[in-house]
Amino acid sequence: MRKFIASLLLLVIAAAPASAGVAGRCRRLCRPEIVRCWRAGYTRISCRRALRAQCVQSGGVGCQFVSPTTTTTAPPLSPTTTVPPSTTTSTIPPSTTTTTTVPPTTTTTLPPPPSVVDAGGVWTFLGNLVEDGCSTGAATFLSAAIVNQYGTYLAGSIGQLPATGSADSTTWLMISDTTCDSLCCFKSGIKAANVVGDAAPARFVFSGICGDVQCVSFWDGSVVRQSR
Repeated sequence: MRKFIASLLLLVIAAAPASAGVAGRCRRLCRPEIVRCWRAGYTRISCRRALRAQCVQSGGVGCQFVSPTTTTTAPPLSPTTTVPPSTTTSTIPPSTTTTTTVPPTTTTTLPPPPSVVDAGGVWTFLGNLVEDGCSTGAATFLSAAIVNQYGTYLAGSIGQLPATGSADSTTWLMISDTTCDSLCCFKSGIKAANVVGDAAPARFVFSGICGDVQCVSFWDGSVVRQSR
């Protein structure tokens, strides 16, 4: 079963076969990005497969590693300055009656938020292992996904596996077709939550069943949209 799991993991990492020209260009473009990915803590083999997959899926347009973690440091607070009270002598003029006309209140109605997130494009998932019930042995995981959007319906692929899914106002989900051998069946999925622009927190799930035995492995990280 472990050999079958390893083969399936390659399917959700690797891209579809490409022409020799595109594959060669992607090998050259991805060399420095693979090094950056490896230095960020991911395994060299998973960096190479995922980044080349993303490059090939974009037709060899480019190869870029985007770290899912960005730290923002807030500027220090400005010091507080205490102003001593001033002493002023004033002569109060005789009182007069003043009439003030209050303008009418204007109400502004904001448009409703979009009903469906923009999920279309080529996405790269990067994450760290949280649970490994299927004994994959992959401490870190990278995978590429192509998402074609038709309203709330999604279709495309996770690696080489066909996948379908759905989107709502904040989340999109893609689940691959089930792949089986003579004893076991497996499938994978990516869920991105609180999607804003081209990046979002995400989870990659790999699940299987062999007879009466079921297993689940999942990685938490981020998805980054590489192209539309």
